[in-house]
Amino acid sequence: MSSAVQRFVAACICASSSLSMVAAAGPGESADAKMASELDGAVKAFGPWQHFYSVSTGIGYRDNVLLSAVDDRGTPFIHTSGDITIARSAQEGAQVNVFLSIEDNRFLDAPDLEGERFIMGQAQVRHDLNDFYEGGLTFQYLMQDQVLDISEDFSTPLRLPTIAHSYSLRPDVRRYFNGGWWMELGGLFARQELDTPLDSYWEQGARIGFSGYYGRRSQWEIYGQFGDRRYDTRTTTDSQGFSLPGTRLSYFQQEYGFRLRHVWDDAKHFRTTSRLNIQLTEDSGGGYFDYQRVQLQQQLQWKAEPWDITVNGKLSTYRYPLQNVGTAAEVRERLIVSAGVNIRRNLGGPWIAFLSAEWEDNLSNEPLDEYRSMSVMTGVTLDF
Repeated sequence: MSSAVQRFVAACICASSSLSMVAAAGPGESADAKMASELDGAVKAFGPWQHFYSVSTGIGYRDNVLLSAVDDRGTPFIHTSGDITIARSAQEGAQVNVFLSIEDNRFLDAPDLEGERFIMGQAQVRHDLNDFYEGGLTFQYLMQDQVLDISEDFSTPLRLPTIAHSYSLRPDVRRYFNGGWWMELGGLFARQELDTPLDSYWEQGARIGFSGYYGRRSQWEIYGQFGDRRYDTRTTTDSQGFSLPGTRLSYFQQEYGFRLRHVWDDAKHFRTTSRLNIQLTEDSGGGYFDYQRVQLQQQLQWKAEPWDITVNGKLSTYRYPLQNVGTAAEVRERLIVSAGVNIRRNLGGPWIAFLSAEWEDNLSNEPLDEYRSMSVMTGVTLDF
């Protein structure tokens, strides 16, 4: 994650928590009042609008660029990226966060692929409606030009180069309570455009969550969300996987999760983030594409000038009750294990050196589902 992305996340947290500190502070809660006072002082010192810019360049190596079970060719690559963050944090009025990130990786020895590109843009507006209610609206755009593993939603392993455009709009309303916690109700309206032969789809859903602060501004969250995905032309199937002409496939998805972001010391050098979520997916046909996913993520961050080190790991399990492996009676199952490390060192002034590595192992009782991938990259970032 680039420093600009980290600043964007911090700006979002700062903007929303400035309202929560005021709304949640009850009589005698001097700590929240003090933090609100400090935020007000920062706004007076730097102004409500803040601008951040970042450019990065580097070199790296990635094996198995095709995410293949049989062809694990690798290639060196050249990395370039740029980020822009604009944030408005104030005690009164709207809280605004705008973020744009562009990334390009040029492959030097992959005849079938020139490289990969990513573009992410997000605009968020939050405003207090009264002393206890806050409203928000978030728009996000994501473009991916890369090899994607979309086996999750299909009965066979499917990984291929494609260009995907995603648009989403998320309105929400929060209700703050004394004691530093709140409830949030939100909605989702999204469109996913995929290149042929993949099928594009619409998605809509709702979310309810509860979250709050404790200790050294640590934060907990529990949530549940429900969504409906409708494909443009993809047909449903019966319980054996045979297509049903004249139908259109849709998924109903439920997800329940828990997140804990814990700050371990007063200086806030060391913090951890733990996530657990369970997703249940049901198709609109005979249930052939149904699956259950359990996902566990853990991140550790240590930050003390001039160092910023982040280590993360993720474990995901998938079970498809009606999909058999070959002629065997056992159902299809997948286990995905991944890990990563990102090391950044401030070189003085706006210059930062970085080194990152990512590794992923896909295990399954379906041999073609299995593959491994790894990438390493080093370079420099200019923040201004």
